[in-house]
Amino acid sequence: VMPRARLDLTIHLELGCQPGPYDVSLQRNGKVFAAASGIVRLENHEPILRVKIDISHVPAGQYKFYVRRAGEEWRNYRVILK
Repeated sequence: VMPRARLDLTIHLELGCQPGPYDVSLQRNGKVFAAASGIVRLENHEPILRVKIDISHVPAGQYKFYVRRAGEEWRNYRVILK
C-alpha cells in the first residue's frame, strides 16, 4: 500500500540486481501514471534503489509498479494507492 503523495522511495531489490541506473513506472491497463529514474547502489551488499516520484495526482486504486535496470526487462509488483 502506498500513499498518494510525493514520495522519496527506498526500494530493496532482490540480491543479484546490479548497480546502475534504473527506471520505475506506475501503470494501470498499459497507461503510465507516473515515472522516475534512480541509481541502484550496494549498501551492505544489498541493492538499494532510491527514487523520488510524485503520485499525489494519481487516483486511488490498484496499479502495477514496474522496476527495471536501464535497457533490461521490467519486473512488476502489485500496489494499492490510498
